[in-house]
Amino acid sequence: MTKTKLYFGLSKPDGSRVSEGSFQAFADTVIAKIVTEGSTIIKGNGWGTMGNWFWNRQKF
Repeated sequence: MTKTKLYFGLSKPDGSRVSEGSFQAFADTVIAKIVTEGSTIIKGNGWGTMGNWFWNRQKF
């Protein structure tokens, strides 16, 4: 069995956020096709950087 961890930040470079609906559509159409044996999505918070440090909501 292979264990893979993917981290998706939900903040865009312009400061806006990815909506729950947009992320769910991405999960349904992209992640589900790649991770065919199933997956678990966990909400989280953390710090990230795109030139400057910022607070970021995330999905793991």
